[in-house]
This record gives sequence, structure tokens and C-alpha cells, in this order.
Amino acid sequence: MESEPVTPVPPPIGVAIGLGVGGGLIVLVLVLIIIHKVLTGVWFFQKDSMCWTPDFWKKSPDQPANAERKEEAEGMARDNN
Repeated sequence: MESEPVTPVPPPIGVAIGLGVGGGLIVLVLVLIIIHKVLTGVWFFQKDSMCWTPDFWKKSPDQPANAERKEEAEGMARDNN
């Protein structure tokens, strides 16, 4: 009894597409991380404040928008007196 040679069955096309999309996303994320490093000069995890720290989402008083509003409010307070 002789057996016929077994030919390998290629994976379904959906698996190949999924692997391609997944690999593409990984490469995209790595490229974005490197671009961030080049543009800012620091890695994203080396920043002074992180989004999970309580003060990250609050505006600090030294930011220009707040400083301008503070000056306007002080000017308006002087005008009212």
C-alpha cells in the first residue's frame, strides 16, 4: 500500500490579511513613537507629568492663557474700584 504525497494546505486568506494588518499596526506605532522622540527630544514616558497624575488635567497658573485671563480680571477689578 503506497500513500500519496501530502501537499501542505495554505492558510486561509483571512489569516494572512489579519497578520498583515496586525504587523502594519505594530510598525505604525513604532514609527509614531520614534517621530515623537525626534520632535520633542524626550521619550513619551520621560515627561514631567503623566495623564494618570492628578495635576495633569488641571491648567497651571504659569500657562499663558491663564496669565492673560488673570491680568484681565485684575484690570477689570481695578476699573470697578
